[in-house]
Amino acid sequence: MAKPLRIILTILAPLFWFTLLCSLSIRMMAWRVDNEPGADRIPELHTAFWIAFLAGFLGTGLIHFLLIRYRAPRIWLIWVVNGGATLLYIPFFLLTLLLMV
Repeated sequence: MAKPLRIILTILAPLFWFTLLCSLSIRMMAWRVDNEPGADRIPELHTAFWIAFLAGFLGTGLIHFLLIRYRAPRIWLIWVVNGGATLLYIPFFLLTLLLMV
């Protein structure tokens, strides 16, 4: 695998992972709106959830498939960067939980 491709994949991996995590917050907000008495359903939230979920899931899966397929020497680096993206997501997740109460 060429070095520029590894660099691009290393940059894209946390973006797709963060998108996948944010889809969970979108789904929780859609669930909250759906269960609010007297509130109308918002189908756009479900559409946004599925778009973010599929983009994040397929992007993360494709990147890991390519890295494993081409036997990238430092695949652990992407897992560390994804861990950093997860740490950045924690405040958004906590805010979503607070908004659901």
